[in-house]
Amino acid sequence: MFKKIYRFLDERLGLEGAANFWLRKILPPSTNWFFTLGGAALFLFVVQIITGIFLALYYAPTPDGAHASVRYIQEKVFFGKIIRGIHHWAASFLMVIVPLHLLRVFFWSAYKKPRELTWIIGVFLLLLTAAFAFTGYLLPWDQRAYWATVVGTNMMGLVPVIGEYVLKIVRGGVELGALALTRFYAVHVLVLPALFVFLVGLHLYLITKHNSAGSWNPAKNALSKGFAFYPKQAARDLTVAFLLISALLFLAWKFGAPLEEVADPVDDTYIPRPDWYFLFLFQMLKYFPGRWELVGALVIPGLFFLLLLLLPFLDRGERKAPYRRPLALLFGGGVVFGIAFLTFLSVKEDRKLRAAQAVAARFDPFLAHEGEKLFVENGCDGCHEDGGRKAATGPSLIGATRRHSQDWLIQHFKDPEALVPGSEMTKFDYLTEEEMIKLIHYMKSLKRK
Repeated sequence: MFKKIYRFLDERLGLEGAANFWLRKILPPSTNWFFTLGGAALFLFVVQIITGIFLALYYAPTPDGAHASVRYIQEKVFFGKIIRGIHHWAASFLMVIVPLHLLRVFFWSAYKKPRELTWIIGVFLLLLTAAFAFTGYLLPWDQRAYWATVVGTNMMGLVPVIGEYVLKIVRGGVELGALALTRFYAVHVLVLPALFVFLVGLHLYLITKHNSAGSWNPAKNALSKGFAFYPKQAARDLTVAFLLISALLFLAWKFGAPLEEVADPVDDTYIPRPDWYFLFLFQMLKYFPGRWELVGALVIPGLFFLLLLLLPFLDRGERKAPYRRPLALLFGGGVVFGIAFLTFLSVKEDRKLRAAQAVAARFDPFLAHEGEKLFVENGCDGCHEDGGRKAATGPSLIGATRRHSQDWLIQHFKDPEALVPGSEMTKFDYLTEEEMIKLIHYMKSLKRK
């Protein structure tokens, strides 16, 4: 039965010929484990497509339904937590493996003639990977996703002359709302996958046409001394794929995917933090304040990717071993070190903030009771309704003590505009620090009704 079906399909589709072409394809003798990175990236993209289809079956791309549908997936759908966890962690793996694949090609100088277009498409696939991560980040519609996307889209508004129009196109208006969520969802599940399939197909075609670059030493690339993809390299690729899926299953089971409280667009006190793979950019922006923000947000990243695209035309010499290319080693090593160091600094600052928040989270019921009296006496309930649980002219205060340290809150009481430019909150610098601490303890007691 199965043999008849196979023969029927093979006669019409040429399955055996296609399989033989790929499995018996001769690789340079220098092909090793480093050459599994491209296959690993492709495997992870397939995992993302499969898990993404599953998630899309339950997801509601509206501000009212997005967060609830994601929570439903995690808590009610059979294996929903595992599937979403795999989707979340596979995105992180891709943000490591795709750059590593490009680095391998860079250090092997495999971008040179006749593989210039192969390299350029690889650079665009790196950008596509980052775009997948950025557009998918907003979809849970929780606090972290919302405010991190606000910061990310604000960077688009920095583009000279057309920045305002770009921002409105991306968001569907001035603020993030229903249109922005719909557009991010459409781009994430329709536009980017279509581009991905096209570019990967073209990438594989060019690799087939020009073969693998192999070693920088021509003597080690003679195909007459090479070996077929199957079984040696196929076994390596399958081993890497097995290790990846095992790691994804473990991380999805052990940690799942994060989901904070539903997004609150009026809570402008939330401190946004992007996912770890964008932390270096987040940290770099801190060194370009005010009018220099454009340099850190767009100029430096733009010049970097332009340099990557032009690299095959700037470096036209013969292929050499990495140690014979000191400038390339310096550039590549410097970029890796810079990104790693900026990420380290950002994580370090984040840990300090979390430690301060943990200290501030200690709760004293007596002080909270005294703080409630101060809250009413000073008219705070005029801006923060229902004892601070709801937003009027000011944001809801629920969770504020988890997001900010005690020192930050005290300074905010004294001079709100110094920490939140444009804030209309009244200064409470006439209160003593002891009274401010009582107010903070009252804020800790607030919960949603």
